[in-house]
Amino acid sequence: MRRIKFITIIIVITIILVSARQARAQGLSLSLSPPLLEVMIKPGKSITQVYKITNEGDPVVVTAKVGEFTEDGIKIDQEPAPSVSEGFVPEKWISLLNTDISFNRPFMLNAKEERQLIVRISPPKETAEKDYYRAIQFSTSPNPPSESSQTSVTENIGSPILITITSSGFMARGAQITQFQLPRIIDSFDALISDIYIKNTGNTFFHPVGKVTLTGPIGRGSFAIVPHVILTGQTKKLLTEDSLSFGDTNSLKLPGFFLGKYKLELDFTLDEGTIRVNQSKNFYAIPWKAGMILIIGVIGVIWVMRILKKRRNR
Repeated sequence: MRRIKFITIIIVITIILVSARQARAQGLSLSLSPPLLEVMIKPGKSITQVYKITNEGDPVVVTAKVGEFTEDGIKIDQEPAPSVSEGFVPEKWISLLNTDISFNRPFMLNAKEERQLIVRISPPKETAEKDYYRAIQFSTSPNPPSESSQTSVTENIGSPILITITSSGFMARGAQITQFQLPRIIDSFDALISDIYIKNTGNTFFHPVGKVTLTGPIGRGSFAIVPHVILTGQTKKLLTEDSLSFGDTNSLKLPGFFLGKYKLELDFTLDEGTIRVNQSKNFYAIPWKAGMILIIGVIGVIWVMRILKKRRNR
């Protein structure tokens, strides 16, 4: 009996060790720099950028690809090379200068290894002058391949490339506030919630640089706008550093006590330029919920007093 128990324990320990080894072999952790590249270049010119990819996990097979960067994410080209009707086709003037690494060809990345990829951007002189939103994406597969769950041990990591091609160094910029959501009246004890949406109406991307300011009799402050990039034609919700730090999805969310008339003002520029966008809205904070409770309470007291008075008269 003891021998059977001993054998059972040995089998259980062996299974645990094998499972732990398999889980450890499936661990992936890639890091990539730079996380974002912004380029302004003249047609016919050329620049290079060094990308560093580091494997903090176990050995993997990595494939580098050029994708299209949109507001919905990175759109990768198909294999074999697609026709124009099938989707995005990467430009030939985005290439790798490495002799041992090419786009769409897997390469080995060992544990704790760092590889450098030299990306060259060289638009020909006849290239249309506009914005090109691209991305370098690295996709991994385990080495050796996992027989249990191939999809659970893959990883994708990408770095957007925002390319502006212009011979003059100038691209028309513009922005429009499409929505400035703010209630006209709020309860004094409720949180102030506002959502602001901005549309890029220009011909190139920009970062909003500015702040949202609240002024009023009780409670005031200034809140810096997070300078997230807004692509051409894109409509995006602005976020402030305060809302981002608290994990809120609203442009501004301020708990506290408000009373009276307030003004919420949005003011920002397109990057560090001279184009300024400004708009403000007023709202009123009234403790109407507490007032309703008080009115109902007073009515209730009066009603009870009348009943008691009638009983005494009888």
